[in-house]
Amino acid sequence: MHNRLSLLAAGVVLACASGTQAQTNFDGVYRAPQGGVTGNSACGTTRFGYPVRVSNGVASMQTVSQGELQGRLGPDGSLRIDHGPAVLAGKITGNQFTGTYTVQRCQFALNYTK
Repeated sequence: MHNRLSLLAAGVVLACASGTQAQTNFDGVYRAPQGGVTGNSACGTTRFGYPVRVSNGVASMQTVSQGELQGRLGPDGSLRIDHGPAVLAGKITGNQFTGTYTVQRCQFALNYTK
C-alpha cells in the first residue's frame, strides 16, 4: 500500500512539473520587426513596437494608451487578452508570436520574433 501511494505521489509531482515546463518554454521577449508595426487605415500612420513578454506562462504587453495588458497563455501557446477597448490575441509557435492587437477600429497585425 505504501509503495502505491509513493508511486501515485511521484506521478502527481511529475505531471505538475511537466505542466509547468510546457508553460515556461514560451518564456521570453517577442519583438516587432525593426521599424515596428503599422496599423490598418483606421489608425492613420500609427506605428508601435511594444514587445510581448512571457514569464511562467503569463504574457504582458505595456502600451501607452491602454496601460499593461496581461493574461495567461493556453497550453498550446494561444493568447487572448481583453482589456477595455483593447484586445491582444494570437499564438506562439516556436520562436514566433503571430496575432493581432486591436483598439476600437484600429488593428495591428503582429508577427513577432523571440
